[in-house]
Amino acid sequence: MLQPFDIFKVEDDGNVFWLDAAPSLQAATARIQLLLADRRNRFLILNQDTGNRLYVPPVSARDRTMLK
Repeated sequence: MLQPFDIFKVEDDGNVFWLDAAPSLQAATARIQLLLADRRNRFLILNQDTGNRLYVPPVSARDRTMLK
């Protein structure tokens, strides 16, 4: 069975790249928390079942140090 939550990275130029999939929204947001600690990108979580999207904005450098 396919995992219903896909995780994408959104580049500043608007390009979108698939990164990973997760079985739940909680698992997807946990994965993004790890990614935010090292990157300054925007992320998108897409629910394949409902089509709902959750955009996660970039984190400032100061906030990134707090995530580590």
